[in-house]
Amino acid sequence: MSDPLVVAVMLVNGRPEMVRRAVASFRAQSYERKHLLIYDTSPASVHDLQDLCQSDLDTEDVTI
Repeated sequence: MSDPLVVAVMLVNGRPEMVRRAVASFRAQSYERKHLLIYDTSPASVHDLQDLCQSDLDTEDVTI
């Protein structure tokens, strides 16, 4: 039996510094089969959040 895929959902309404820390913590986990889904309800666009976090958020392990 293979390891199950774990998906975490993070609800976001702005707070780019908190998002940056949360994504870094998520990526630091040792479990390999993981994915983070970010649901952003802030008035700023997703690209603004990504720019403010200074991190590539829409990647293989993270989806906005």
